[in-house]
Amino acid sequence: MTLHIRFFDGGSAFSAFKSQGLLAKLQAVCPEIQSFTAHHIYLLATEQPLATADHQRMAQLLDVQSSPSAAAAAGVSCVVSPRMGTVSPWASKATDIARNCGFKLRRLERLTEFHLQSLKPSLSASVTSALQALLHDRMTESVWPNRQDAQSLLTSPWPLWMSSKVGVQPW
Repeated sequence: MTLHIRFFDGGSAFSAFKSQGLLAKLQAVCPEIQSFTAHHIYLLATEQPLATADHQRMAQLLDVQSSPSAAAAAGVSCVVSPRMGTVSPWASKATDIARNCGFKLRRLERLTEFHLQSLKPSLSASVTSALQALLHDRMTESVWPNRQDAQSLLTSPWPLWMSSKVGVQPW
């Protein structure tokens, strides 16, 4: 079965106060970091493509844009998601709400996309790793290099085989 994955761009993930604190931590690791943006993106997995009307209704339900964001400037970009093989409490509730609104979907998940603007066009792997460590909780979240790779969160077979072993229905 092929899942149809759709992205929706949300708003800012953090308040100005939280962003200032995180920027100070990022700059302590890498002084070349000038600024960063963090916004939510939503992944929607359906078994059938969304009709145009359903696409617009979902964008309205999420209060989001339905088109991808522009590419980021030089620096580090990554996407933080719930840990691979898990379904976040947010996704569980949001999926139920969307289904109650008449959507036929497999799963709806919220991720955070980060773009760190740097004075250097590229950063070393060790610096990038240290920066990513500040952006996520390694016990409950996964880091992806981009949103296309983050689709694996919804297409991985792990929850399917695991659900048959513990008697739980997948998504």
